[in-house]
Amino acid sequence: MTVLPSAASVSLRQQLGVYVGYLLVLLFLFGGLAFSGRPQVIGSPGSELNDLFLAWRSWGFAQMAEGQLPLWNPHVFAGAPFIGGFQSALFYPPNWAFMVLPLHIAVNTSVMLHMLLLAGLMFHWAVAKGMRAGPAALSGLVAMLGGSFFLHVYAGHMSNLSAMAWIPLILRAVEMVVAQARTPESGQDLHWSLVGALAVCMQILAGHPQYVYFTAMAICLYLVLNWNVLYARPHTLLPLLLIPTLALVLAAVQLLPSLQATAETIRAKPLPYEFASKFGFPPENLLTALLPNLFGDHAGERYLGRAYLWEMSIFVGATVLFLVGTASAAACRPVSRTTQAELWQYPVLIGLLTVLAMGAKTPLYQWMFDYLPGYSKFRGTSKFMVFCNVYVAMLAGFGLQRLLSGQDVIGRWTAPMVAVLGLALLLLALSTDVTTVEPVLLWIAQTQESYALAPLAWSDTPPTELQRIALHAANVAKTAFALGAATLLLLALLLQLAHRRPSWAWALGLLAALELMLFARSAVTFFPIQDPATQPLTAFFKAMPNDHRSANLHQPNHSMLYGGYDVSGADPGITLRYAQLMHFLQGSTPDDANQYLGFARWQPPYDMLRLGYLLRMIPQGDMEIVKVGNPMPTATLVGGYRVIAERDAMFSAIAQPHFDPRSTVLLSGTPAVLPQAGVQGTVKVLTQGGDAITLEAELDRPAILLVTDLYTPSWKVKSLPGSSQTEYELLPANYVLRAVPLQAGHHRLKIYYDRTWLHAGMALSAGGLLVWLLLWSQRRRPSAAGA
Repeated sequence: MTVLPSAASVSLRQQLGVYVGYLLVLLFLFGGLAFSGRPQVIGSPGSELNDLFLAWRSWGFAQMAEGQLPLWNPHVFAGAPFIGGFQSALFYPPNWAFMVLPLHIAVNTSVMLHMLLLAGLMFHWAVAKGMRAGPAALSGLVAMLGGSFFLHVYAGHMSNLSAMAWIPLILRAVEMVVAQARTPESGQDLHWSLVGALAVCMQILAGHPQYVYFTAMAICLYLVLNWNVLYARPHTLLPLLLIPTLALVLAAVQLLPSLQATAETIRAKPLPYEFASKFGFPPENLLTALLPNLFGDHAGERYLGRAYLWEMSIFVGATVLFLVGTASAAACRPVSRTTQAELWQYPVLIGLLTVLAMGAKTPLYQWMFDYLPGYSKFRGTSKFMVFCNVYVAMLAGFGLQRLLSGQDVIGRWTAPMVAVLGLALLLLALSTDVTTVEPVLLWIAQTQESYALAPLAWSDTPPTELQRIALHAANVAKTAFALGAATLLLLALLLQLAHRRPSWAWALGLLAALELMLFARSAVTFFPIQDPATQPLTAFFKAMPNDHRSANLHQPNHSMLYGGYDVSGADPGITLRYAQLMHFLQGSTPDDANQYLGFARWQPPYDMLRLGYLLRMIPQGDMEIVKVGNPMPTATLVGGYRVIAERDAMFSAIAQPHFDPRSTVLLSGTPAVLPQAGVQGTVKVLTQGGDAITLEAELDRPAILLVTDLYTPSWKVKSLPGSSQTEYELLPANYVLRAVPLQAGHHRLKIYYDRTWLHAGMALSAGGLLVWLLLWSQRRRPSAAGA
């Protein structure tokens, strides 16, 4: 006998009511946008939304609206792959709104849409597992407003939000496939395999592959817990394997260009252990599930904990934690194993995923880094906590359901125990002072994982600095303890009322929702965005020579907004060759190259990158523009060359004061056409776009055509009608630029970014979509209870 109602018990009217409630929550959080009187976006002005995503979404979808699919972005890092960098997310259908809506409206719509999507998918999953509308609505609210998801709204992580929103549907699809195997009388059908494949495809296209990888790991943990089902019915593996297989084919239009780009960027190499192991979830931050601002918040002086607050806060609130405990205790009772199927597995999964989230803080991480394929490509294991949040949301709904249905009765000692915990927090609030927090601050500082406390680990830091930070930390902690105490005491009161009259259990759901909404509202910020056409930088870039680049030391990606071309950038899509040379020129080890470039001073080799201006912020808050160097043109004819096969030797030659890229080209091998000194001729750029450049040259003797744009193996060259040379070869020049050896005579040629991988991906995705539609048309619809 089942103790839970079927999914069909939630009417359409109730479902609509839940969605109206979610919309009202969004209005409560973001209603201020309607009255701002100027274009604003949701997020912090210091977030990645401002530094990265505004530029990516504006430029990328403007190109797409014009009928272009930009494989190459000429505006940052002197040129870098664009579509192949996952976070461009041009093929993600919800992002197509950026082609038709004003930028600020598209950004805000995307944020709210994915919040609603996450809540809705969580709600329907909970309903399918037998929850009534109210508890299921709470599950959706916990998923949407829990700290591990919602604080990414503040951080402006648009691709994170998009990828996380699909997690409930993917996990539900896998559960349903396993559930069909657990009850063979229901038959095996591909409905949920197809739903899962589509959801995984959307998660891939959303632009954050780390969440796809971590989702796969979470699923593997779930399947390990259900090994007995798979062992008894091994045929279940086929519909399970169909999910990732079909998803990869559907998303091939993104995956193949990404594989092409990855081979040419810094993503091609495994991350160093020291870099990859950053941002593991700190065990002490488990306290943020109850006390969100214990280590500070975004609005205070600074967050004093380890890493970043939006990665390390898992707030769900006191009431949700109580409901989770109620459901977990019930699910783990032997009698519940038959009535609530795999619900007992959720607390186990939360524990396992929390261990994975801690990363290098556990012995398991080193083994996974060394032996698990692909694991060393990512950093930030704290992202596993969003999966914990999903399972916590499910358990919270079940906990409320059990109290409302009378399956669990609040014991006479429950309220007093919660009250004692509240009084303990109140005592901490009263007793916390500078002397109690100083040892904690010094311990966190010694981990070298706190950006705010890093100075405390330095031997020359004055004692007054420690005292100042400790005073701030003490005030922050006192406030957090006091708010936690007040919440627990209110919860204790409601528990006592519910003990006497079970109908008061509804108040627990309301308190849980109130805690989450107030937490989320405290993390909401907006910032205005300006029309790029009206900005001084736009006018500057229009007046700047077309073949010059700048180095924006403040927000390099904004060159995409203002029409400039930058030698810097903010994205791991930087080409590997370029990153290695830049790090060498700045005194770093090329093998440790990453996307973080510094341009502290001008150097002669920057001329060959066409660097003509430095843009930097001055203390008054204005942008200072400094003209530097003597930038080379886009294309020039060079008669001298040297062959240097070894990378570091070539770097040393480039750094020599006497090296002149206008007269000598450094090659890694002997060209098919040997250039001669003293060449006389002309070269002209006929057309130039992001993915191609067409040139015409006339010369009296063989020479190297040097194009001062970046080289990768994906760039090809071909002869055009009217050229005296039918075959050309494209070589790396000076390690990072493009060289085309030319014979004497007249030349017309086109250098272009190879689109073979894109076209193959488009064909595979189209074929995969046809297969998906065919299988979908042949599926057997699931019953209402199982939907």
